[in-house]
Amino acid sequence: MRDIKKPLLTHLQEIKRRLLFGLVFFLVCFVGGLFLTESLYQFFIHPLQISSFSPESLLLTNLTSGFSLSIRFGFIFAFVCSFPFWLFQIWRFVLPALKKKERLPFMLFLSVAPFLFFIGAGFAYFVITPLAWDYLLSFYDLFAQGNLPAKLTPRVEDYINLMLSFLMTFGLAFELPAILILLMKLKILSPQVLIRSRRYVIIAIFTAAAILTPPDVLSQILLAVPLILLYEMAIFFGRKM
Repeated sequence: MRDIKKPLLTHLQEIKRRLLFGLVFFLVCFVGGLFLTESLYQFFIHPLQISSFSPESLLLTNLTSGFSLSIRFGFIFAFVCSFPFWLFQIWRFVLPALKKKERLPFMLFLSVAPFLFFIGAGFAYFVITPLAWDYLLSFYDLFAQGNLPAKLTPRVEDYINLMLSFLMTFGLAFELPAILILLMKLKILSPQVLIRSRRYVIIAIFTAAAILTPPDVLSQILLAVPLILLYEMAIFFGRKM
């Protein structure tokens, strides 16, 4: 009984130690993000500013809006900076439990995962959101004419939430090939299974795109098409392994 408790306590102490390291690193990044609030705000509004139908200003509706947005930007900055660090902590924790043949696939997955996430988020930032804003804002021209024209003044909180949903959705979606290749490397899936499941996966991808993106066809297509290409990429590399 004592022999069973000892490894358990050792694992719990290691989890506690790694969580503490991660939280300290996250806190340091969070404080740094607070000092970068203005720069982060400019970063987020840039895709909206370059739109042909950009509004003249954004709206802060509460006295506490500025404070809450600064806190949110701090969390966003800390998440981005600490994401690779957390993956490294996970790798160091699970490493002793992995067999030799499992270590390389997991190491490759944890190494590639941050890059794929940032590539997906970058694709959303530089390609998807400018197109989406142009498409969505073009409809306001229908209401900006006449005797009592409507004026668009979006809330900052709503805009930031929408931007975050785009960046997170595309960032996580671009992890698909790494996950599938890891499962194939571990012999849990095979390229043949992915090929046979292709039609069902395409339906599932379009369904997920309709749920995860704003309710417009353009955003859904711009998420679904890259996901299908990433799925095919995973099949291609899986067959080469």
